[in-house]
Amino acid sequence: CCGSASVLAVGRGGRRVLAVATPDAIMGVNFFGESAPAAFGAYDVAFVTVFTMTAGNYWDSAIPRIFDDGSLNYSYAVFTISYFVVVNWTLLQVTVAILLNNFVSAINLAESEAEVAASADKQSKELLRNTLDPLLERMTIDYVDDTDLTLRLRGLFEVLDSDGSGSLSFQELCEELKKLNFSPCIHLTNSDFSSFTQDGELCGKGGELDSMQFEAAMRIQLRQFAGRRLTDFLAHAHGSEAERTTTQTLKLLAGEALAAEKRELEIKDSLGKVQDGLAEVTDLRRDVA
Repeated sequence: CCGSASVLAVGRGGRRVLAVATPDAIMGVNFFGESAPAAFGAYDVAFVTVFTMTAGNYWDSAIPRIFDDGSLNYSYAVFTISYFVVVNWTLLQVTVAILLNNFVSAINLAESEAEVAASADKQSKELLRNTLDPLLERMTIDYVDDTDLTLRLRGLFEVLDSDGSGSLSFQELCEELKKLNFSPCIHLTNSDFSSFTQDGELCGKGGELDSMQFEAAMRIQLRQFAGRRLTDFLAHAHGSEAERTTTQTLKLLAGEALAAEKRELEIKDSLGKVQDGLAEVTDLRRDVA
């Protein structure tokens, strides 16, 4: 990148020198073509001579600076001085300055791009706080409404339920998630499964998940994922005050929805335990009778 910028700058500088050298070569032919044919006898020879002047070499031995009567050869003086002032003292200095500036700018741009890439990679790693995040992100992007989400979750359950038993064990869920085309690959641990099932509260007997329990667990994970994304936006984005306020409000609403769903699950779990207790009491009374 830096080398390319330098080459381009050199090319532009060369065009500037050529633009000045061309009229000077033509003037040299007109002024000194007869008196110094070896240096300005033809236009191509004049170009070589002019570029020799640019390099600082001496070329004008055949052209007198002072005539025999002691007067100054003004054509020689004007031609030589103007060329050296315009090209050697001004144009070349400007070209070198532009070359250095472009080179430094290219270095700064490369460093800036590297910093941006490193920052994006860091934020990406920070966003990936849950093993299921690649799956959750895909689901969040793809679904249209609540009905569509339900259909997608049921379809996902059927894909993961490889043995068709109607339930998912930890081992089955772990193995089937690895087969999904996500990067990075999803590796579910015992701790992840415990978090996914709310410490087993969503599991049925045998510690497995049926379709409804799987959908409930995934909906909780999706809401938690949305909350994490909102938190990351507030931490890293530089939006307007209105955008930040809107994001904070959405985060609060997502948190309230998640809390309400957890309370609903706790109530259902309590009702289930009460029903199990009533069933045991009924069985005991039947036995006593």
